[in-house]
Amino acid sequence: MTSLDLGPISVSTESSATRTRGGWLLNAGDVQLSHPFGSTTFYRHGWHSWGLTHWALIDEEPVRVRDRERRRLSDDPLLVDHQGHVGNYVGAISGPAGNALLLGALGMDTIVEATSTTLSGTSRGEPAGWFVAYGPEQDVFASYAEAVQGQFGSVRQNP
Repeated sequence: MTSLDLGPISVSTESSATRTRGGWLLNAGDVQLSHPFGSTTFYRHGWHSWGLTHWALIDEEPVRVRDRERRRLSDDPLLVDHQGHVGNYVGAISGPAGNALLLGALGMDTIVEATSTTLSGTSRGEPAGWFVAYGPEQDVFASYAEAVQGQFGSVRQNP
């Protein structure tokens, strides 16, 4: 078991980890983080640009398109009937004082799921590496964006 020191909190995982700018890099494959926040909110990222992306209470039923056939068009087809809070590529859970615990994929075809005790990442295709960070919400998302840029590169601002 690896313990990740994230400043005011520590989370544990079975994955090996390396400290990086703004967080931790976890080895490729599936990961599960144990967290101390209990009933909180989960940031769910949609599968594509019109997929539902929002913060939701973990203790409530996930928001979903009611019509199953329309749901197939608006979200990841492999998650249409999934129970629980799950999204694609990146997820976060809220902590105290505006902080968030973020788990973001550094690969493709991944899902992130949250419960009141865990934040998990699953690679459905090629095993993906993961980025973990804790801190002010805007900071952890900015650090994840930097990690994604480091993994995939970026497009020029002025082509």
